[in-house]
Amino acid sequence: LYAQSPFVLIPTPAFGAETAKDFIEKAQAAADPITYATTGAGTLQFLTMETLKRDHNFKAAHVAYRSPPQIATDIVGGHVVSSFSETGAALTLIQDGKIKALGITASTRHPALPQVPTLAEALGLPGFEAVSWHVLMAPSATPRPIVDRLHAAMTKITADAAFQKRVSDVGLMPLAPRSIADIEKYIKSERDRWSKVVTELGLAGTL
Repeated sequence: LYAQSPFVLIPTPAFGAETAKDFIEKAQAAADPITYATTGAGTLQFLTMETLKRDHNFKAAHVAYRSPPQIATDIVGGHVVSSFSETGAALTLIQDGKIKALGITASTRHPALPQVPTLAEALGLPGFEAVSWHVLMAPSATPRPIVDRLHAAMTKITADAAFQKRVSDVGLMPLAPRSIADIEKYIKSERDRWSKVVTELGLAGTL
């Protein structure tokens, strides 16, 4: 488990939201449901926005896209109001000032976007995190000595400063090495957590 991919809340500039709280207030006051884009129903971005809708009582209509870069481009163009975008897909546009990120779904700020608060900070949600993750896997029948050797090699690679900078530069966040047991525990906890969210939102059997 060597990196996580957080999402950034990005509205189209014409929406006029300067903070995450502004975004929610404007969405609550909108005469019609605002639109939000993701790469598909059931994705983590979709579940995050659906949770935000439920918890803050506003209406938003989902628009499915094929690619994250197209979402970011259409946010700039005003074709869709908002998105929880993959950070890497929107990073250059944010850094160039073409769109503003109102919050990031990681538990800590992104090194490439230190000015963007975490969603936990922006909305007062202690412990909130919604991230996809990057993990090196092998077939279950792989002999344990080989698994341990691969794990040791990846631990050395991911601890390298140049690797961590490269990960950050493409919009991901490097993670400190963990034991195989801890990685397995984390994956199970994430599966259980988001399965519960799907059930709570009444989406079980619809995705």
